[in-house]
Amino acid sequence: MLRPIAVFCAAALTVSVYAADNQEVEKDAPVPVNRTPEDVERGRANVRSVIGELQRLFEDDAPLPQLIPAPKPIEAPYCTVVKGGDGRSTLVFRPRFTTAKEMSKSVDSVITGSALIDRLDEQNVLVLSAPDNEINGYKDLLLAMDVPSPQVLIEAKVVEVLFSEGMQRNLSISMQGSKYSVDATTEVPGQSSQPTNGLGGNFKPITGSNNMNIAFRWLLTAQDAKVLSSPNILISRNEISRIVTGEDIPIQEANSTGNTLQISTTFKNVGVSLEVEPSMINRDNVTLRIYPKVSNVTRYEYVSAGDETRYPVPVIAVRSVETYLRMRNRQVVMMGGLYNSRKTLQEQRVPFLSDMPWIGELFTGKNVSNEVTQLIFFLKIHIISPEQVASGLFYNPDQTAAQSEDLGSIIENSDAIPLHRTSVEKFAEEVRRSAPGAKQKMRDEFREVVILDGNKTSTPAASAPADASKEAAK
Repeated sequence: MLRPIAVFCAAALTVSVYAADNQEVEKDAPVPVNRTPEDVERGRANVRSVIGELQRLFEDDAPLPQLIPAPKPIEAPYCTVVKGGDGRSTLVFRPRFTTAKEMSKSVDSVITGSALIDRLDEQNVLVLSAPDNEINGYKDLLLAMDVPSPQVLIEAKVVEVLFSEGMQRNLSISMQGSKYSVDATTEVPGQSSQPTNGLGGNFKPITGSNNMNIAFRWLLTAQDAKVLSSPNILISRNEISRIVTGEDIPIQEANSTGNTLQISTTFKNVGVSLEVEPSMINRDNVTLRIYPKVSNVTRYEYVSAGDETRYPVPVIAVRSVETYLRMRNRQVVMMGGLYNSRKTLQEQRVPFLSDMPWIGELFTGKNVSNEVTQLIFFLKIHIISPEQVASGLFYNPDQTAAQSEDLGSIIENSDAIPLHRTSVEKFAEEVRRSAPGAKQKMRDEFREVVILDGNKTSTPAASAPADASKEAAK
């Protein structure tokens, strides 16, 4: 007895929600909003506040890196002059801050007369033969070239905020007698198995020789994720540095040899990686190639190999940015553009019954998903002088963690990330959209709206007076 009452109450709730919502719309009919210049400026200030919070977060520029006395001075390079008996001398030089191969290219272009140069790559040694009166000049040249160059300390912060929500719903109604059988059935589109959790039930209002069965499933899903990473790297000129944080996931592969099928397992790293290559480092600016990348497993797909062999293969989503830029010392750059918003709607509709206003929603199987991902990279540059290179570098892990948490909160609470709606709000919107002519009305209203300089106005109708059109254009 209670089951038919529950079905009736659900239908009554549907109609009452729409009626209440419709009355509220009619009571509070939208009126044209004329925004003043002060309102527009206030809105722009709110937009700037997010950027201001990000800038303020990096204003606390403590003296980094911290210097401590080096335990011992930099040792002098290995440089020996061997006197010859024929008026020639041989210079043996081992560079400290570059390779013998690179240095020999530069020296070979400036040697004159009978001077000769060779190198030993295994020991990183240059061997130069020249007249006695020229050998000291080449020695001074090699010492002047073998000097430490500045390095770059990269403070990177990666913030990834994920928002997703979804809904799965299906309804099945069947009636069966001794001489007839009729049903109206929907399934969740795109699902191999129907949801077994959530709001639902199996009702049998009529039993006996003639029976009626009602099966209903309704499931809402939601997910919020925030990934924070703060890698720091210290690199030299023309060197590629990589920092990778993540995990290795197994990936199965099928290989066929004749009639034999072999499945092997390989591993692929997923997570956050940052690749940086400085091509030029000066005292106050640096030229960098930056390649940050974030990858993660989104789902698993089954792949068939042979007649009966099926194995899961992960689908990996990759988001990356590669850029070349010139930055000043202690400058902060924010790289974004990896904003992804995806909305999908799949439906299975029972003919005729799903076309009924309001009640037709119950005869429509739905699979709705809404996913928003915001990925932002923050990079702060510190040019480390040769004097600092020989000293100790210290980092404050507490300060780094606090900055990462603040960055995540700022991005998470921005307008780019929506808020989760309640079940009543979602259901009321579905019922409102199912009203007769609701979709056409929304389309007409969209065409009438014009956004000009932040002011929301309506396009003048074709029959409106000329002065009214000019006023609307203003």
